[in-house]
Amino acid sequence: NAAETPDCTFKNDTLSYDLSKLKQDSAEYYETTDSKNKFILNVCNGLSELKDDLKDAKNVGASLKNDKEKWISLGKNNSELFIQNDELFLRYGDGDACPDQSDEVKRETYIHFICDNTIEGKGTPKLLISPRNCVYIFEWKTSAACPVDKAESLSGWGVFFTIFFIALLVYFVGGIVYNRMVHNAVGFSQLPNWEFWRDAWDFVKDMFLILMAQCPSFGRRAPRNYRNLPRDDENILIEEEFEEH
Repeated sequence: NAAETPDCTFKNDTLSYDLSKLKQDSAEYYETTDSKNKFILNVCNGLSELKDDLKDAKNVGASLKNDKEKWISLGKNNSELFIQNDELFLRYGDGDACPDQSDEVKRETYIHFICDNTIEGKGTPKLLISPRNCVYIFEWKTSAACPVDKAESLSGWGVFFTIFFIALLVYFVGGIVYNRMVHNAVGFSQLPNWEFWRDAWDFVKDMFLILMAQCPSFGRRAPRNYRNLPRDDENILIEEEFEEH
């Protein structure tokens, strides 16, 4: 199950999203328009630079400027992304009161992020449909919304072993080339520090044989079973046992 996390990120068992690169700390906010209004948005951050025109601007994530030159809050800043029907969204709620309705009905904004690697830069939000019941829905195509497959990403141990095996490969390939070119080595003597690896192999082999010799089933022959034999057969086997010793 997916878990919502702060700081403009979202992670579940297989995917990870990070929209923090879209966050703006200056007045370079994202703009879009329709036939009547100018919309200003930020991602996971407020609109602090509009403090002279917009009430509590630092906590507002989306705003519009209407034909009366009035700034209106479309929702408070929020940094928790969520997934719905496999699509990535960010919601700003609790904006200014919706006109012609009770004060309990507030304006709210949904930003639908779409992964698109063909978009240059950060992309631009667009008003998707005309507002209904004071709900504003924007569509935003951007490469920043493309998920990272966590299954393919490397953990700390993965990075360590990758570096280790690359270094090991360079060591052997470089050593072989050097020994062939400089010392005209052939066969196993081409390996770097060949004597060390030969002695190491002999040591491992000897230790294996010593350990196996300690196992009764490997180092000793199982004694013969004399039970339930006829008396004459039993005597013959005993005599054979003494002759062998």
